[in-house]
Amino acid sequence: MKENKKQIFSIFKKLKKFDTPTICNALELIDPKLQGKGFTKLPHVTLNKSLSPIVGYARTATIVSSVKKSKITKDQFTKYFEYMDKGDLPKICIIEDINKKPAGCYWGEVMSNIHKSMGFEGVVTNGAIRDLDAMASNFQMLAGCVLPSHAFIKHISLGKKINVLGQTFSHDDIVHADCHGAVIINKKYLSEILFKINDILSFEKPILELCKSKKFSTNKLINILYKTKKMH
Repeated sequence: MKENKKQIFSIFKKLKKFDTPTICNALELIDPKLQGKGFTKLPHVTLNKSLSPIVGYARTATIVSSVKKSKITKDQFTKYFEYMDKGDLPKICIIEDINKKPAGCYWGEVMSNIHKSMGFEGVVTNGAIRDLDAMASNFQMLAGCVLPSHAFIKHISLGKKINVLGQTFSHDDIVHADCHGAVIINKKYLSEILFKINDILSFEKPILELCKSKKFSTNKLINILYKTKKMH
């Protein structure tokens, strides 16, 4: 089934009701080869763990934060914002700081508000963030660390394949993210993923109900697991 933009937007909206681990589980059911692939694998900080998951099309860029006396030029900013402003909504910004240890922040109050105005739901970066109490509302951030200064930020590339928090991302990848991390959803799996999520919930329901009941026993647990054949 080939989904149109309206159908895809509807699927995105439904996917936001589920956390990223559930999305990973569903993808594994669709394609067992995805177990261990397609998601961020390095530790990060989350701006606000209470925010709902975010889903959107990736816009990618690389920066460097430690080249002294470097400065983003007007031309670089123009090209950056023109690139970020284009494309279908919603979007997620994916930024790679090529420094092994970020030396300054690209993200703070101003950048979060600019990107939210362009249709971004959040950012995933191995770089640093600041202004934690002044970010755009309902704008999620997954970042490598928190620092107080912007230091020496410089743009390197736009729209290229990049690696952030142990995962490779490309322009227009469909990304689902929350406080656990981010995962890529191949567009060809969109027609199946909601059905697989329902399967997962069906698998888990009798197990959780047993655990919450006063009739829990190992034998009953084994019988349920044997019937489901799949545990997440």
